[in-house]
Amino acid sequence: MRRHIGGWAAVAIASAVWLAASGISVEARTTHATAPSAVALDGSALQTLINQDRAANGLGPLTWSPCLASIALQNAQRIAAQGSLSHTNGPTLDLGCGNQSTRAGENIAYISSGIDDPQVNTMYMNSAGHRANILGAYNYVGTAWVTTANGYGYNAEEFLYAPSLAPWGGSSQVSWESLGGPINDAPAVAAASTSAIDVFVRGKDSQLWHRSLRGGSWQAWESLGGVLSADPAAVSSGNGQIDVFIRGSDLQLWHKQFDGVSWRAWEPLGGVLGSAPSAASPAAGRLDVFVRGTDGQLWQRTYNAGTWGAWSNQAGAGGVLGSKPAAVSSGSGRLDVFIRGRDMQLWQLTFNGTSWGGWQALGGTLGSGPAAASFGSGRLDVFVRGTDSQLWHRWWDGSVWQPWNRDAANGGVFNLEPAAVAPASGRVDVFVHGLDNGLWHETVST
Repeated sequence: MRRHIGGWAAVAIASAVWLAASGISVEARTTHATAPSAVALDGSALQTLINQDRAANGLGPLTWSPCLASIALQNAQRIAAQGSLSHTNGPTLDLGCGNQSTRAGENIAYISSGIDDPQVNTMYMNSAGHRANILGAYNYVGTAWVTTANGYGYNAEEFLYAPSLAPWGGSSQVSWESLGGPINDAPAVAAASTSAIDVFVRGKDSQLWHRSLRGGSWQAWESLGGVLSADPAAVSSGNGQIDVFIRGSDLQLWHKQFDGVSWRAWEPLGGVLGSAPSAASPAAGRLDVFVRGTDGQLWQRTYNAGTWGAWSNQAGAGGVLGSKPAAVSSGSGRLDVFIRGRDMQLWQLTFNGTSWGGWQALGGTLGSGPAAASFGSGRLDVFVRGTDSQLWHRWWDGSVWQPWNRDAANGGVFNLEPAAVAPASGRVDVFVHGLDNGLWHETVST
């Protein structure tokens, strides 16, 4: 097995330390011949190994930083693309992840046999420069792996000392917060009031798991049963009611409702779903569920006046979906459905209360399906994971679509599509599946 880590001598080493006061850096470089394209994978298991090494040496643990993890991913992608180990400005970027940061460091490596957390950690610990980073005077860490077409695994670790983490992405956002896990798929979220948010995920046991925000505090996770074969969908139609929809192991649509007091039993709603569902409520007592059918087209089923209608593909007939749909209502009777098309850009379909319009292209190159939210009449906020695995945002202000904006300027790297809900005017809460397979949350003021 061929392996390289940042450094000296026959085993090539590349480690770096940046001091905020002096700007001192130490680095070394090595190169090999291959520079294949890269695919990002989770590297967070290294946090556990790093903290075990620190505990064995009488040192406190390092706290995970999604900002550092995003920089680690950028560096792992860079060295994978160039096929060599080198440092650029990673530790300088690391310093920006904290408030009053004083010290940052970085370890990088590659192994020809792919991802191997114990092996790369052992190599780091057997090298003085890398060991110094792992056992250094830091309190935050972020790591990432990238694998390439030839089977190589590229790793980066970012270290930081700071009194606290800086808000992530500037004044319009608060820092990402971890809500635990592990989770299997993208989350779903609903808001029954301005102070009540409910988030749902498929757990590792394929059951539906629920966590709620009440009185400013997140409650413990609870299992709601079911057997999910994709991520869930959730919507509130008012009066404290929450409706959750899933694709079951039998590929049909299933529904579970919270009536404001307790959860009702699961009910089957038929169909053969080609994707996870999405749901919206354009009026009290009405529910609209959308899925991608096995034919790649958009299918809809509506609950109104106490009755479920039949499945229909009249909405957006002829459209071919490249992702599951995202549905939202921005006003009485209005529905907007967003998809990632086969051309990877964002597409929109609107129901004005009377009839459906045609598909409209909104541009971009999406790395995931979209999420949509609305906090007022005529307002639409759409979030996607970009091809850089970061959070991107575009919104309709009632008159025009604003340009794409990368909200998390310092990173925000995550897996799968985001989920979004608008519990109050000017506020959108975004949830993502993190690189650590956990649930992460941030609030965006718009």
